[in-house]
Amino acid sequence: MTDVPKPFGMTLQVQVDDLERARRFFCLVLGRAPEFDPQGGDVLAWRVGDGETWLEVVGVTGPVRPLVTRVRFGIDDLNAARATVEAAGTPVSAATSLPGLARWADFTDPWGNQLGFYEVLDAG
Repeated sequence: MTDVPKPFGMTLQVQVDDLERARRFFCLVLGRAPEFDPQGGDVLAWRVGDGETWLEVVGVTGPVRPLVTRVRFGIDDLNAARATVEAAGTPVSAATSLPGLARWADFTDPWGNQLGFYEVLDAG
């Protein structure tokens, strides 16, 4: 038996039924336009971080199947991220923290995908 080669990246897909609305929503959440945005295509993709981790937003014509697990995006300023998403009309939970490690807040996109932000805390 041969081992599978070690992965070097990851993609995560979320489904939506309105790609233009999703473009606006995820541009707000991720703070920029998608890196992959083919004219007339049914997928948008954002690189998350500096490596090969990608969020793919896929337009579907049938029923949307939202994520059943939560995906959180690491950010530098949890308060600013929460305020931006809330100001756009999406409710965001109060921040929860694990002292000395991280703080996070959760929200759900218009298609039922469970998302959130986390901020790494300075242990010092």
